[in-house]
Amino acid sequence: MPSEAPSVFSELDDLIAGIVRGKLRVSLRPDDGRQENQDALEIVSKARVEVLRKLQADSSDVRNLRDYASTVTYHACAEYLRGKYAGRFRLQYKLRYFLSHHRDFGIWTDDAGVLTCGLAKWKSAARIAAPRDCPQVSEKFARSSAENMKAADWEKLSRAIFDELRGPVAFQSFVAIAASVLGVESFPEEELADYSAPGPSPETTAAALEILRALWAEILLMDLRWRRAFLLNPPRDVELEVFPENGIASIDEIGVAVGVEDAEYAIVWSEVNAGEAQRCFAMLWKWLPLRDALIARLLQAEVQQVINLRRLARDRLAARLAPRLGKGGVR
Repeated sequence: MPSEAPSVFSELDDLIAGIVRGKLRVSLRPDDGRQENQDALEIVSKARVEVLRKLQADSSDVRNLRDYASTVTYHACAEYLRGKYAGRFRLQYKLRYFLSHHRDFGIWTDDAGVLTCGLAKWKSAARIAAPRDCPQVSEKFARSSAENMKAADWEKLSRAIFDELRGPVAFQSFVAIAASVLGVESFPEEELADYSAPGPSPETTAAALEILRALWAEILLMDLRWRRAFLLNPPRDVELEVFPENGIASIDEIGVAVGVEDAEYAIVWSEVNAGEAQRCFAMLWKWLPLRDALIARLLQAEVQQVINLRRLARDRLAARLAPRLGKGGVR
């Protein structure tokens, strides 16, 4: 390692701490005993180890270390928040899917590069600043639960919020309002635009899409029981939405891969008390992930067997995709 490496790492250390401090709104002081601050200190420590490992492996590539450190840290913060605010992220995914598939609503990127949503007819209108909450809407939906809402409920909620706002808003602001209305725990600040890394390069995007296509192809090759255990309750770091969002596999195609039969749909609807009676995976989609106990009923197996099948599926995917992902394989 060249003599400049310590100073380089010191600079990267400050970068990592700055990102975590800003994204998680913590002090990073060792004497700050709040759980979120202690969690943040652990994130900083893990990111430092990753960056130091990279520096030791290839000290000649110090010019790209800053980008590498930023990406590692942003991703670590995003993973932490997805775990802590799982309900908020599930709500975000459901709203994004609903708005993008309803003819009266839309999601688009405005001239400033901000993901924006509203009525479809508002696409050419300027984005407005959203309030922190819509009291009238909150009162109207006071007893609603995000987990039990159907398409008609999402439509009523979206129309009520947009009627109150009267203009397009940043999608994250819209989600924050919906979270407040439905009583879903949200982020410390309402208008943090994004908890992900900065936009990837075209080359990185193309490589990621190639890996997604390979992942889906490998999923289709798995034993049906493995596939069901994996797709109906995927591991925490696997987001099924990436397949339809990136044109890899539609929701209907995922449904075909899962292969739920008529009698099994009846089991699901009775279990979740949805009042549904249709053999339609698009309707089942909004209930994912299913509990392992319910999947066990569908597979006529024990809960531990479902867990084992998912682990086998994950291990197979990791082994099959490792050559594409380099030495690190799949985490």
